[in-house]
Amino acid sequence: LDFSKIESGKFSLDIQPFNLRHCIEESLDLLASTAATKGIELAYCMAADVPEWILSDITRLRQILVNLFGNAIKFTAQGEVTLRVSIQKINQQHNYQLLFAVKDTGIGIPRDRYDRLFKPFSQVDSSTTRQYGGTGLGLAIANHLAILMGGEMSVESEVGVGSTFSFTISTVATESELSDIQENLNLAGQRLLILEDNDVSRESLTILAQALKMEVSATNSSEQAIAWLQNEQQFDLAIVDANIPEASIPDAPSSNLDCDIKQLMRTQASSLPMILLAHRFSCDHVSPDPITICLNKPIKRSQIYKNLLKLCSKNSLDGIQTTQKNNSLFNENFATNFPLKILLAEDNIVNQKVATRFLNRLGYRVDVVANGIEVLESLSRQNYDVILMDVHMPEMDGLIATKRIRLESVQIPWIIAVTANALQGDREICLEAGMQDYVSKPIQILDLIKALETAYTAISKA
Repeated sequence: LDFSKIESGKFSLDIQPFNLRHCIEESLDLLASTAATKGIELAYCMAADVPEWILSDITRLRQILVNLFGNAIKFTAQGEVTLRVSIQKINQQHNYQLLFAVKDTGIGIPRDRYDRLFKPFSQVDSSTTRQYGGTGLGLAIANHLAILMGGEMSVESEVGVGSTFSFTISTVATESELSDIQENLNLAGQRLLILEDNDVSRESLTILAQALKMEVSATNSSEQAIAWLQNEQQFDLAIVDANIPEASIPDAPSSNLDCDIKQLMRTQASSLPMILLAHRFSCDHVSPDPITICLNKPIKRSQIYKNLLKLCSKNSLDGIQTTQKNNSLFNENFATNFPLKILLAEDNIVNQKVATRFLNRLGYRVDVVANGIEVLESLSRQNYDVILMDVHMPEMDGLIATKRIRLESVQIPWIIAVTANALQGDREICLEAGMQDYVSKPIQILDLIKALETAYTAISKA
């Protein structure tokens, strides 16, 4: 019926605003069970600059996606089917040409058979003994729909390796509705470990973490994750692919994947709250744990976000209590009671924003620089009571800058070291360089308040 309408020229699009991400996730949901039965992993990634809300025909876009996903799963025996969405070009301020690329690890298509793909009632294998069913209309309709939506469809394939079907649509970005994710101070600055061997899924998770202003370390290697943890790199949360190839984990129980993954994360001094990503239905095999949440693939951004919030504290009740307590500590009169002129030295933009937000909510106005050289330049222009000094910065780090201040400045400010390192002896190194106090990243409001109170008391007595 669709094909006959298209052929007769009586087919029209229903243009409405809709959430593009929801459209993609709903399309994947329709085929998730089929993919899981074959052991095929589904994943998608929208580039960070792709608009969430667009004007187009959601029904027809979903029809194209379901057709391409369905074909990819049908012709793939093992591996993965992924979608990447990116901006091909922007014609005007809000007019976009979006590129959708569906890639599989299936049987592939001979180059001399490409011409059959988009012809109606045509199959790449037209023999009477062909293995796969179908009418030969799906791709023809999808191609026509892409053209009606202002784009085109193409294919690249290699026999025995897989295929990539790409199509474009012309669309307009609309005013954003309420987002699935919102800036949250509990997540901002949190250190997140992502262990995921699917490149598309790992990229999507990284984009989400960056949008939430988290400090993210992402890898596809269990060995790399182990190295980070054994080198005492600290993390607050983790997202782990439960089906990632296992590595040799010292003292880990053997043969139990769930146990091995948890053992990997327990190499830190304390248990690490984590989200386990498993193939559909395999979460049943994950043993209960109050700080472990299992989610079925394909993953939804909103689910990851909600469960990161839940795990931000070791349980949701503690999280609510901590949030309420933290909110009560943000007293705008704090700066009136403890007046200080503050300089923040931090090269990471996210960390700058988090620390500045905390200080603003305490009533302070703060100047920000990005390295030790800029610290010295700022001190040559005006005096500061307190410097929040990141230890690791480009061009000149915080330790060298502190030593220079001690040697060259007439009025020496109170210097508080700020660093992600929490190794034994780090505090002593900072104090030996001339710093008077130490707070670790991500900055906790209680630690910051205590450090500022100590600084004010010391300065007042001097």
